[in-house]
Amino acid sequence: MPFSEIRDRLGERHAPAEVALAELEADPNPVLRRLREESPVAVCTELEALLALRWADVQTVVSTAELFRSDQPDSYLTRFVGPNMLHSEGQEHRAARSAMLPAFRAADPRMPAEVAGRYAELRGSYADGTPCDLAAEFCVPLVARATIDLLGCEDTVTPAQMDRWGPLVSEGAFDFREFGTPRDDVDGVRAEILSMVAEYVAGRRRARPDTVLGCMAKASSSQDETRRMVEFMIIGADAGPREGLSTVLACVLTADGEMRRRLAASPALRQSFVDEALRWESPIGGITREARVGTELSGVAIEAGTRVIGVLPSANRDPRRWPDGDAFVPDRGDRAHLSFGAGAHGCIGAALSRRLADAMVLAVASDPAVRPYAVPEYRGWWYRGPSAVLASWN
Repeated sequence: MPFSEIRDRLGERHAPAEVALAELEADPNPVLRRLREESPVAVCTELEALLALRWADVQTVVSTAELFRSDQPDSYLTRFVGPNMLHSEGQEHRAARSAMLPAFRAADPRMPAEVAGRYAELRGSYADGTPCDLAAEFCVPLVARATIDLLGCEDTVTPAQMDRWGPLVSEGAFDFREFGTPRDDVDGVRAEILSMVAEYVAGRRRARPDTVLGCMAKASSSQDETRRMVEFMIIGADAGPREGLSTVLACVLTADGEMRRRLAASPALRQSFVDEALRWESPIGGITREARVGTELSGVAIEAGTRVIGVLPSANRDPRRWPDGDAFVPDRGDRAHLSFGAGAHGCIGAALSRRLADAMVLAVASDPAVRPYAVPEYRGWWYRGPSAVLASWN
């Protein structure tokens, strides 16, 4: 059924609020706070979807496979990449996920030293007090390096190249304009990725076994299967981790001296701090599902076949679940937010992201000389984080 019909039929019964993407991009939190109370299931015609806004409803949408399906052949991601782990179900999903688990379980022992080394390098380069953007110069290169290590293409791809690939492939996958708009830059990057993949599939290059490319080789995956998985992993490792880790950096940089001393001394507090930052400003705007059967969310009837987006930043601040949810509470201790999703499709890279965040927080918190140069300003909705994390040393 066309979304316009679903929207009109819903309007006859419930009169849900209509949300424009421009409202959410400007600053989602006030809009979502109001809608949670006035219209907990809202309409976004631009996305051809309903928006579930309360914690319990988002949990249901994201985690209840009996009611909401993940396999969506017409999703933006599937139309761009092809069949993928996020929008598949059952044995297909389990097989793809289990095949990749060795790559994500292989903790890189070099990571803490690489993070500390990059931080020391920046500290030396900016010793004159010139401001340094920790998001661009600390977070982004480290995310690119971690992605390369995860894929197993360190012999063929540089961090600068991965930093260029990630945003363009993500833009192609989640371009909410008419799908198929000419994007020569995106197509050029995809050709580069395919060329790299071909080297490994043909056996001219060999990846370590505990990497994505190594796992694909072990499974005797075709070139197209490998290309799809690599593109999917690049998308997953790009904007979400980059924005989330930049938010974590902004929070530790603006913490007071006592909190930083506590963070430097306590791994448990760092864990709480990282997850609270990711709850407070969710890096990902939503998770898309389709109603498998007719059901209800907050008393609103949802017809089978309706696309529903569980809005993570709204759920993560819902006062029904999070007392004082709009506040950043470093030692809140409750880490069960939804920024990594939930259920069978929960983020496969959550542990890797948390390890990288812990090392970054430790580096900044251990340095009493670093100071915020400006108050971080947050932007975006589908991908949200600070536009810059400016620091200086004195």
